[in-house]
Amino acid sequence: MSFNTVNDLSNEHQVVFKRLQALIKPADELEKGTGGLSEIKEFSCFLEKEIMLHFDIEEKALFPVLGRMIGTDNGPIFVMLTEHEDLTPRFRELIELSKNLTSSDLDSRKRAVKLTRYIITNLYNHAQKEDQILFPYALNALEPEQQAEVDSA
Repeated sequence: MSFNTVNDLSNEHQVVFKRLQALIKPADELEKGTGGLSEIKEFSCFLEKEIMLHFDIEEKALFPVLGRMIGTDNGPIFVMLTEHEDLTPRFRELIELSKNLTSSDLDSRKRAVKLTRYIITNLYNHAQKEDQILFPYALNALEPEQQAEVDSA
């Protein structure tokens, strides 16, 4: 049986890594007031439409099944959920901020840059942990019935 959900989540990370890397220069430009506005706004849409859904799939499909095996009070699932809880409000703030963000609003620009840089660093590190620790574990440890449960959630 193929394990599509975990593989799909891992493949999505490859897109995320590229998007985060491509966001470094626009964040610098936005800070200087020389550009980057459209890229930050577009990234905010990506957060809202793609990353929030990705987190939701992990939290509703993968984490509960793995959590029954290894627990959620500490260890990898606890760390991933804690990171989701840390990142999600920042996603939402950047999404809202981006709706009315202009190059002339210095305070909003500064906040958008700070949020963007935080997200670049922490979302990258989060996805790396999932790719290097959690997903390989899931692919090796889950029985076919558990895999099917994840895939059907």
